[in-house]
Amino acid sequence: MPGSLFPAYYPDVILEDGDEVRVEVRRLADLTAEDWAIHVIRAQIVEWPSVLRGFGTTDAAVRARQRETVSGDVWPCVEVPVGDATVAVVYRDDGDDSGVDYFCRPPGYARPCRIGSVEGHCLLPALSWPEVQYIVGTASDYAERAALTVLLFPACWDNDTDGTQEQTLAAALRGVGARGEVGELAGQLGLRGGARWVRDAGTGAMVCDSAYSLRNPLSPFALSGGALRAVSEALAPGPGAVGASA
Repeated sequence: MPGSLFPAYYPDVILEDGDEVRVEVRRLADLTAEDWAIHVIRAQIVEWPSVLRGFGTTDAAVRARQRETVSGDVWPCVEVPVGDATVAVVYRDDGDDSGVDYFCRPPGYARPCRIGSVEGHCLLPALSWPEVQYIVGTASDYAERAALTVLLFPACWDNDTDGTQEQTLAAALRGVGARGEVGELAGQLGLRGGARWVRDAGTGAMVCDSAYSLRNPLSPFALSGGALRAVSEALAPGPGAVGASA
C-alpha cells in the first residue's frame, strides 16, 4: 500500500483536517520535463521565468502538470538506493507547512533520518558535493546520472568545490529534458556556498558548519551523534568511487 510509507517518513505528523496522506513513490524515469521544472522551483529559490525559459515550457503546462501530480493528500516521493542505504526526496504539501524534505535511511535503520529541508527557512545543507557525486556515480546510465544530479543539487552547499558545478548542472538539466536556456538557469541555481565540511573528532561523522543544518552537531536542529555518523558512513564515497579522494 502506498500509504504504508507515510508513517516511516513522518511518524509524528497529524494533519489538522484529518485527511489520510499517502507518500507516493515515483520513478525517476517517469518524471517529465514539467515535473523537473516543479522540482527546481520548489527546491531552490530561482526566478520563475528563468525556469520556464530553461525548460522551454510554459506556465500553463507546468501548472497543469502540478495539478495532476501534487495534492494535499498525496505527497510525491523519489527513493534512490545507495548501496544498502536509501536516499529519498519527499514533496511535503501540508497547507502552510509545505516544503521539500531530504531523507537518508542508513543500513540497519528502521526509519529514515531527515537530513535537510527546503521551505520558508532552509535546514541545509543536507549533502556535501562529494556525497552528491558519489550518489550520482551509482547510477547505471547517463539519464539516471542527470536525474540524480538535478534531484540532489538543491540540498548541497559546499565551499570546497572544483568550479565545475555550473557546467555539470547545465548538462544534467539537458539530460532531464530542459530544452531552452539552461545556461541562465544553471547560473541562477549554482552551487551554494556557505558551508564547510569537516570530519567531527567526536563522532567520526562528516559534518558542516551551517547554523541551521541537521548535519551540524552544534545546530539546535541536529541529528543525534549516532545518526550523524550512520548517515555519513552511508554516503561516504568508497575507494574508486566518483568524488572519492585518493
